[in-house]
Amino acid sequence: MNITSLTLWHLPLTSHIAYNMSDGKICDTVTSCILRLESDTGLTGWGEVCPIPHYLPAYANGVAPALTELAPVIFARDGLALGAEGMIRAANMYLQGHEYAKSPLDLALWDLTARAAGLPLHAFLGGLQSARLPIYHSISCLAPDEMARIAAEETGRGITQIQVKLGADRDNEADIARLRKVREAVPSGTLVYGDWNCGASRLDATRVGRAVADLDIMLEQPCTTLEECAAVRDAFSRNGGSSVQLPPPFADRFPPSPCVSSSVTCSTVALPMRGGVAGGSSATAMEAAGPVRVVRPRSLTAAQSSSSSCVALGVRVVVCW
Repeated sequence: MNITSLTLWHLPLTSHIAYNMSDGKICDTVTSCILRLESDTGLTGWGEVCPIPHYLPAYANGVAPALTELAPVIFARDGLALGAEGMIRAANMYLQGHEYAKSPLDLALWDLTARAAGLPLHAFLGGLQSARLPIYHSISCLAPDEMARIAAEETGRGITQIQVKLGADRDNEADIARLRKVREAVPSGTLVYGDWNCGASRLDATRVGRAVADLDIMLEQPCTTLEECAAVRDAFSRNGGSSVQLPPPFADRFPPSPCVSSSVTCSTVALPMRGGVAGGSSATAMEAAGPVRVVRPRSLTAAQSSSSSCVALGVRVVVCW
């Protein structure tokens, strides 16, 4: 089987509300890159990547040039002789890095291979792990009372995880109020994250963490370095706090180390940012971060593949959309 055609669409996705994040970041419209591969057998495979601007090391307009550069690999005769993994290995040798741009290609190759086998992708990768995927609602950094209102409304609809954006106004007292009011507004079993998107200073995150250490919450990606996250986690836990989650940029870049172990309780693995299913095979490098891995797929195809690939690696997975 050979690839005969590649089509890439750029689809703007506009949120119902602009997301205010820490350090002045605003996210209202993102570009989803949707890829279709066609083969000489008549079968097609689909992939997708939707980079978040100003946050992850990915750029939607960088996908097309990278795939153009990879054309000799993609359209090579018998390029799929060694399967999807073989072509991605060849792509990695031909063009180093740019995993986000290779991700839709990787996902489309796996989709195409599964179709050739006559199986749905999740079955091809090891079987369905869960009939239902828990989802979370992310609340833009707004006034504390408004965020609490939204949290109560969403949990009333059945949402069991709430992400509270912090730091947009660089006001620690407001962030403390956001976490307290949201925690009070939702049922006791709700998982609440306080998320800075790596935009807080060590001092600010530590002060907020100490002030809310009595709450049943998780702090998510407070700072830009592992050392700072470790310091925040230490201060948070010393005061009775629960846990700190490692964000995708760290989970993608850093190998196991004592600093990783002391920084986090769980970590996010965003497969599209790692190059797709093939990149997910390196997820075991973060095992030192803890026994539970939180996987937030950035696409439908990744959601189907995340559970199977990580479970095959012996990693217990919670899939959050």
